[in-house]
Amino acid sequence: MRNYYNKTDQFLSEYFYRSLANANQLTSHQYKQAIITYNSLRDLLYTNKLLFKKLPKYDIAKVFLGLGISYFNLNDYPKAKEHFELALQYDNASQDIFFYSGLTEYHLKNYQKAIENFSKVIQLPGIVDQSELFYNRGLCYFEQNNFIKAIQDFTKALSASPNEPLVLYSRSLAYYSESKCEQAIKDLEKALLLQPDFVDALQFLGTIRLDECQYGKAMEIFKHILEIDNHNHYAEEKLKFVVDVDGRRDVGGGC
Repeated sequence: MRNYYNKTDQFLSEYFYRSLANANQLTSHQYKQAIITYNSLRDLLYTNKLLFKKLPKYDIAKVFLGLGISYFNLNDYPKAKEHFELALQYDNASQDIFFYSGLTEYHLKNYQKAIENFSKVIQLPGIVDQSELFYNRGLCYFEQNNFIKAIQDFTKALSASPNEPLVLYSRSLAYYSESKCEQAIKDLEKALLLQPDFVDALQFLGTIRLDECQYGKAMEIFKHILEIDNHNHYAEEKLKFVVDVDGRRDVGGGC
């Protein structure tokens, strides 16, 4: 009888790990199918107490982590949060769990909680994408209007990966919010060298030029935006304004 139970336990254990590996592959693209597979594993654990006790806690955590990631990718952030919290009950030293939990809290606008989770990732041993980590924590600081810390984190992200247009754009917003206009322009210009069709960066640069009464430069930028996106209403409105100013004064002149 003992031999029978040992074989049963071994079979369930092997089944669990095969299914877990399959579900992990599904989380990259087939999220709904992944949820079905992970839920079957969760049910297996809940109905087989011996297997539940036998498995390492960090492997049990992977089931809830997988569910959380799947719900996250389906933009169901409340359910994602629920499952990341369950995962942490079984593994509170996982960079992946804290990182995805941080992303989820950010989308739920719980910025301080997101910062705490991202900070926890930094404290834990292991390999992590420094650029992505500091970028996301910087976004949280930005949303809290803590622009100094946002700039610091965006700078750390750029130290890890210097040629990231989105990070440069985000830092430019933080610089501008701190009235550091020249630094903001430098970041925008570098971002546009890396990605010339980056419309958000072009719009922001055009707006800065407009605010500084550099109407000629602003006109060039808004015209360029409309070459990329001829239905861009923001660029249309700003260009109309610049043309109207041009009718009253020299476009290249000051305010």
